Amino acid sequence: MMGRIKRMMVATAVAASGGLALAAPTDAQEPNDVWVEVVLSGVDAPTVRDGIVVEFYETVGGTMVTPTCDEYDYDGSTRFVAQHNVGCDLPGQPGGTYALGLSGVPEGWSVYVECFDGGEITERLDDPGAEFASGGGYPADCTIWLRQAIVILDKTVVGTETPAPSSDFTLEVFADGAQVATAVDPSNDICEGWDDADAGTACAVIGVEPGVITLGELPTTGYEFADLECEGIDPLENENPDEAFDDESATYDLLESDLYCTITNTYAEGQLIVTASVNNDDGGTAGVEDVSIEVYEDGVDAPVVAATACAADGSCLDEMLPIGDYVIGYTGPDGYTREIFQSVTAPSTTTTSLPVIQEAMVTDDPDAEFTIENGGLVEIEVAIDDPAPDPTTTTTEPATTTTAFDAGAGTLPPTGASSETNTTIAVLAFALIAAGLALVGVRRRTA
Repeated sequence: MMGRIKRMMVATAVAASGGLALAAPTDAQEPNDVWVEVVLSGVDAPTVRDGIVVEFYETVGGTMVTPTCDEYDYDGSTRFVAQHNVGCDLPGQPGGTYALGLSGVPEGWSVYVECFDGGEITERLDDPGAEFASGGGYPADCTIWLRQAIVILDKTVVGTETPAPSSDFTLEVFADGAQVATAVDPSNDICEGWDDADAGTACAVIGVEPGVITLGELPTTGYEFADLECEGIDPLENENPDEAFDDESATYDLLESDLYCTITNTYAEGQLIVTASVNNDDGGTAGVEDVSIEVYEDGVDAPVVAATACAADGSCLDEMLPIGDYVIGYTGPDGYTREIFQSVTAPSTTTTSLPVIQEAMVTDDPDAEFTIENGGLVEIEVAIDDPAPDPTTTTTEPATTTTAFDAGAGTLPPTGASSETNTTIAVLAFALIAAGLALVGVRRRTA
């Protein structure tokens, strides 16, 4: 029934607009003629219209035929609606059966086709083609509707006298769990109706493939999601269909409707308290006054809270911060180690939020990461400990042991004898040995 419904909508729009569809050319009353209306609904519809070509094929054999056609464009096109009509004289004898073709259809646009040749109206086709017969005494009449779902998003920011601009918020569209589009609202002005959307200066305009989508946004420091209101719209209608959507899930079926939503974010804060403590159990002399703390927004190089020295009582920071993700920065005495302890008191109320895609924070110390929630409290203690002293080194000399070279040798003189005495003893010993040898020689000669 999709094709019938859409054709009725097109007919209604034609009647309401006072001339959206052109009358068929007079020669289209002859047999063998066909009248084709191509209606486009989507972002930048006139540009898409200029790139498409209607084609005709013989159903038997699939041969493309080249008819003689008169072409007409609708002069009242807008950014979202365009129309192209062709009235064609088909070659060959009356009674032939043909199929429509369409080239130049961009990705993300769906095609619905129906033809009326005196018989049954066809249903929606999955491909850009529909068959029709000629030669019945009246022109075959076909409508091709190219549709892209239109999502118009208007961002409103409240909660502070100087709210962030709407352009600071990145809006997302998901389909089947994957991000398919992003956009920002370029203006703080309220987007009112199709005229503002057509101009593209007061709201975000996104074109997506018809089907089920989910809205989301990337987190912005200091702001949380507060409200979402959506309604169904149709650029072919003078009045909105006022279709009611369930905004709680932020999921919508855009198979037959476009979407207009207002997304409201509010400014919010939470509290951060940082303290420091020192343990000098190994003789250290540093105090908590030697510790300085700073705060960085996740992914931002410049600190949002400059380095602040801790007081003698251990208090370092007591700050109200915009909600968001942060990292603690630390400067302390050389050689001291540190540990970071964190406790979080949840806010008294919780709020829902749109789905987000967010990368995890990257830091050398995961314990230094923290998230400020609306009305919440984060308490962080930085505990430092002095280094242990270097160990004392004691050197022990090994005892000296003297070993005689030959067994039975005489004992060396006791320690403490002078070198002169040692020399005298040695001379006497050599003299006695010499005398003994001389006596042996005398005895041998006497014998």
